[in-house]
Amino acid sequence: MLFLKKLLGVIIILLGSVSVSLGQFTVTSPLSRAVYQRNNAGVATITVSGTYEQQVDRIEARLIAINAGQGNPGEWSDWKTLKDFPTNGGFSSAMTINQGWYRMEIRGVLNNNVVGNITSVDRFGVGEVFIIAGQSNAEGLFNMGQQGAQDDRVNTFGNANDQINGGPSYATLSPFTQLSADTYIAPRGKGAYCWGKLGDLLAARLNVPILFLNAGFNGTSIESWFVTSIGGSASNIYLGGYYPNRLPYSGLESVLQYFVPLLGARSILWCQGEADNYPFRTSQSDYTAKLQVVISKTREQLGKNIAWVISQTSASVAPNNCNPSNASESWEPVLAAQRTVASSMTNAFLGPYTDNIQNPGRSDCLHFHGDGLLQLGQAWSNSLNDSFFQNSVPQAPTVQPQLSFACGNNTLDVTMPSGYNQYQWSRSVNFESAIFSTQQKVTLSNGTYYARAIDSRGNVMQFSPILVRTTSPQTVTTNPSGTVGVCQNDGLTVSASNGVAFRWSTGASGQSISLNNAGNYTVTAVDNFGCLTQSAPLTTFMKASPAQPTVSANGALEFCADSQVTLTSSGQNLAYRWSTGSTSAAISVNQSGAYTVQTVNSEGCSSFASNAVVVKVNPLPATPNIVPNGPTTFCSDTSVDLISSNTGAVSYKWNTGTTTRTLNVRQSGNYTVQTVDAKGCFSLSSSPLTIKVNQIPATPITSWSKDTVFCDGDNTVLQMALANGNYPTWVAVQGGKTAQYLVQNLNVTLSGTFKAFQTDNNNCNSALSTPIYVAVKPTPAKVSVDEIVRYSPYSIGVANPQTEQYIWTLNGTQLDGSTSQIKLSDPGDVQVTAKKLYSTLSYGTKFCLSPVSDRKNIQLYEDGGFSVYPNPSNGAFTLDTRYPWANLKVEVYTNRGSLVYASDIATFETKKDINLTQLPEGPYLIRIRNDNFTATKHVQINR
Repeated sequence: MLFLKKLLGVIIILLGSVSVSLGQFTVTSPLSRAVYQRNNAGVATITVSGTYEQQVDRIEARLIAINAGQGNPGEWSDWKTLKDFPTNGGFSSAMTINQGWYRMEIRGVLNNNVVGNITSVDRFGVGEVFIIAGQSNAEGLFNMGQQGAQDDRVNTFGNANDQINGGPSYATLSPFTQLSADTYIAPRGKGAYCWGKLGDLLAARLNVPILFLNAGFNGTSIESWFVTSIGGSASNIYLGGYYPNRLPYSGLESVLQYFVPLLGARSILWCQGEADNYPFRTSQSDYTAKLQVVISKTREQLGKNIAWVISQTSASVAPNNCNPSNASESWEPVLAAQRTVASSMTNAFLGPYTDNIQNPGRSDCLHFHGDGLLQLGQAWSNSLNDSFFQNSVPQAPTVQPQLSFACGNNTLDVTMPSGYNQYQWSRSVNFESAIFSTQQKVTLSNGTYYARAIDSRGNVMQFSPILVRTTSPQTVTTNPSGTVGVCQNDGLTVSASNGVAFRWSTGASGQSISLNNAGNYTVTAVDNFGCLTQSAPLTTFMKASPAQPTVSANGALEFCADSQVTLTSSGQNLAYRWSTGSTSAAISVNQSGAYTVQTVNSEGCSSFASNAVVVKVNPLPATPNIVPNGPTTFCSDTSVDLISSNTGAVSYKWNTGTTTRTLNVRQSGNYTVQTVDAKGCFSLSSSPLTIKVNQIPATPITSWSKDTVFCDGDNTVLQMALANGNYPTWVAVQGGKTAQYLVQNLNVTLSGTFKAFQTDNNNCNSALSTPIYVAVKPTPAKVSVDEIVRYSPYSIGVANPQTEQYIWTLNGTQLDGSTSQIKLSDPGDVQVTAKKLYSTLSYGTKFCLSPVSDRKNIQLYEDGGFSVYPNPSNGAFTLDTRYPWANLKVEVYTNRGSLVYASDIATFETKKDINLTQLPEGPYLIRIRNDNFTATKHVQINR
């Protein structure tokens, strides 16, 4: 038992040293990074325990999954009572938790107020716990290229250990740790070996945390395990002598007797058989019988049918015959025995076949390394398949039973539960040196104590530390006390003293309680030292109460917030107690709510509250703002829209009487608006908005310096009359473009329409004046000398005339006539000016003159002032005279003097045509004459 005592003593140290504490609470269970075995439904019931410094009336807990999808807190996802009415500075309670990886938070509550800080256990889980047993390929070796677990949820009880004796020291800063490559696996495992890989595979596949404990022992045979399991000592064939402390079995025994009650377990993973090949060459029957004894012994000592998974392992070589290039040999009797045990015993399963893994290639022909360890971990994972987890029976953690407490005068009597063979009390977590009693019950004074009980099989139950802070117990009292009357409707409030947390005989908690019935009542109190006391009984009787009153109202019960209603209670010669706190018979109400009244008789008893009168006060709509859509100071020729900011109103009320949301304003003044909602409630009036309207100046009077219709190159000046201090603007539309000119008098040289307005000092513009239409007429082009052509012996004209009239001069003297052709009586220098006529709507006929042409000299023929052409002709002749003779006779004679043609011409202002085509060919004489003039020309008719 020496090894067991050493192990248990160290475990107790760890329970004390790694508990989580933060002021008010010390949590001793669950332990940080511990994993508790789930059942086949995926849950575990574990003990949550610890101590507290300040008395509370309940302790609450909650769970938080470390990572999303890695746990389901279920009913513990929010704060829930873990321990009700704890006493004596400690708590212990069973908590059923779904499989997963969690953070636990714990807090204390007194009178519904949280006391102190929240304490937490940062990581623990409900998942799978495996115990490893066998020889060196179970125990593992360092420096084999082993891979630590990558998943945070793969854990172990990490420690250093004595390789010869199993070691008494397991203390680290944290007893449970993530399984890294070089972490010890208590009590003997050397590093992660293949178990880190197996842990990662299982955590990923099962989505639960994994924990390993390792009782493997190098070089052991089935004989070693068998002999030590039945109490004997095994010889060490490698070092000589015997293994101490009933090793190797005592290491497994200690794990079963402490860790399994604490954590539970899924199964023992058995990997042993190499030594039973060489050097022992164990028979099938011998291996079978002895392994069955070892398995039965574990179940007998644990008192539970713990599952076993038995690997198929036998590969070995004869001593001093290792050749790494050769495969290690299997030993079929051992393999057959392993298969037989797995198939013949209940809750036993066949594990992986390991002889073909990294064979050849193992270190010293026996031990796995590098990739071989990964292959071994995968092989174990393949064996721990869905069928295994469905059919194996896991062992649940043992829930810690309750201690019983009784306070004395500066002492505390504590009793452990019955049913155990041994009881141990210690003043230190180190039981080996500080046990002061082995009795079931002890009397304790101030201090912290540790207790554990051991059953007939050697299984250990470790209790939470006991914090004792004794004092003389005080008797709890009630106020009032004795015999008291209870009003039928009011109840009676009774308070307790001399305690911190209180529990009444009605089941209610808290320092005060309201009693409504006659009866006998007591209260149990816990003082700040955790001691319980109970009050003397309080007896109550009933008193009568007035009848239930009614409430009347003087108006509607639904109204707007700027109104009110008066509520009046029935009943006379009574006091009144309204739900508002008022004590008058009537109250004025302008707030929504349910209003009740009670009447109070002379004995101080209240009636039942009246039926509630529900008043609904509709809030006034929000006070609107006025939003203008433009400036609030403007000129009288424009306006502004004022808009209420409240868009949800049913109607609006402006101080002008307008009821639309938008008000168009053209007058100076102050404007306000109210909004009206669907209940007919009016908002408060908006803040007034001041509008200032400035009158526009008078339309300016316009005039012009010259006619507004003129020829190109001329101009006119448009003028406007301005009021004093005002500013002028002309608006001109010329050539399809609009322009403004900021002058009073506008010089105009181009056609257009012109309007004027004036702007005053308020920047207000007058109306536009009546439009002025300016028409600039184009000047005809100058007639060139080449365009002055002779049309007849005595007439000239403008070739291709462009205008209707022309002005002709001869030697500087204007000639009569205004057509494009003119008759000349005298030779000399001729000039001509084109004259373009325009008809206007408002200004009559206008004309524009081209520049005067250059001089062109015109000479006349010396033909007696009479010309006939063409000559000869076919009989069509043109007659022209130098002077404008009048009253002429035209006569045509043959050479013989016969008159063949005669006509009269009133005047010869222009040339004249005669038609003699009816005459035969030949010579003729044409004569013109009047009383003062005779002229004759010979002509020839040819055809």
